[in-house]
Amino acid sequence: FLLGGADASELMDRLFPCRVDDLEPGRARYVLALDEAGYVMDDGLICALEGGRYYLTSTSGGADRMEAWLRNWADRWGLRALVLGQTSMLGAINVAGPNARELLQRVSGDDLSPAALGYARHREVSVAGVPCRAIRVGFVGEVSFELHHPRASGVRLWEALREAGKD
Repeated sequence: FLLGGADASELMDRLFPCRVDDLEPGRARYVLALDEAGYVMDDGLICALEGGRYYLTSTSGGADRMEAWLRNWADRWGLRALVLGQTSMLGAINVAGPNARELLQRVSGDDLSPAALGYARHREVSVAGVPCRAIRVGFVGEVSFELHHPRASGVRLWEALREAGKD
C-alpha cells in the first residue's frame, strides 16, 4: 500500500504498536497489525518515503482485510490519510541466504552493499532490468531482500535470478 496525506504519519502511529513518526525516508520497520482486542491480525513492513508518505506491506492473503482496516480507521478518526492498494499490481520475491547480496549484485548495476542497503533499509533499484523496491529484511534468519516489482515482470525477474544463481 502507498499511504499519504497530511495525517498519514498519525494514522500509522495510532494503528501500529511501535513508533512510525521517527522513521526517516529510506528506513523500514517490522509492524504488527492488532485488532481491537489486541490480537495479531497481520504483520508487514512499513517503509518511510519522502514527503511524509509510506509504503506498507502485509501478508498477501491479508491484503484486502488490511486495506479495509486502514481505510476504516482513517475514516473513523477523520484523518486526512489516503490509502492506495497495490497488491494486484505488484509481486514480491524474497532472495535470502548467505549469498543473497552477491546474487543480486550479479544482476544489478546498483550499489547493494551494506552501506547502501543495510538492515531495515529500502530503496529503488533495478534488478535484471526490472525496477524493484528492495527492502533489506531478515525474517528467515539470514541476509534477505524483498524485491517488490511490477507483477508483469515477475517471471522475467525470477528467471534472471535463477540463471544468475545456478552456481
